Amino acid sequence: MLPSVIHQSSFTMKVAFALSALFTSVTAQLRIVGGKEAAVGKHLYVTGLRSSASGRTSCGGSLIAPNVVLTAAHCMKVRVNYVAIGSHYNSGTMDGEQIKVKQAIKHPKYNEMTYSYDIGVLILELDSKFPAVEVSFDTVAADTTTVVQLPHLDPGTTSAPGPTKPTTIPNITTKKPTTASPYTTSAPGPTKPTTMPNMTTMRPTTAYPKPGCATCGVCYYPGADYCLDDFSKDYCEYYIPEYGTLWCGN
Repeated sequence: MLPSVIHQSSFTMKVAFALSALFTSVTAQLRIVGGKEAAVGKHLYVTGLRSSASGRTSCGGSLIAPNVVLTAAHCMKVRVNYVAIGSHYNSGTMDGEQIKVKQAIKHPKYNEMTYSYDIGVLILELDSKFPAVEVSFDTVAADTTTVVQLPHLDPGTTSAPGPTKPTTIPNITTKKPTTASPYTTSAPGPTKPTTMPNMTTMRPTTAYPKPGCATCGVCYYPGADYCLDDFSKDYCEYYIPEYGTLWCGN
């Protein structure tokens, strides 16, 4: 059962049922390339998950109740502190509304290796002013083959210049960056990484980056609350075009 912060008790039961029955096994698609830009003012239930109110959107979700956002469990690998609802942008506070997250709940059977039961909900501190998307809670008889298809709206990339990013997701680590060295802000001839780096919640404390350094062990890009470790020089050059300036250290 979800917390009592969801106002209608009958709705609470339906949402709890949906979380256990809507998805039994999902293979997560970690990146989106293609599609077309959504019209401004439409699909206002679409929600961006952020570390701060104005920070970069790291994942997407849907507003299914005034204070409930339905999302994927793998989106909670990085702490979600705020949601941006009804915004047309990947970051900032120019439009929509930004609401603090009160509680993040993963499906109890979520498997990080197989992405089974890759579903979760975010309980918000305040109700949203935007209308929630209608969700079907019709009961499906046992042993019925069911296909669930939702229109997918999410922050993404409409094109992919250069090599495609790796499709594996980073692992989370509590490893703290050691000494840090500056690195270049441009990327001549990026090389596609063969593996993805690990993530850590520790930020480097070095000065603003300057050109230099041949290798790189720690990277941090603006708008995120985590660093990327186990980076080589090629990795850094590869990610600079997408994320902008990187802070790096050996």
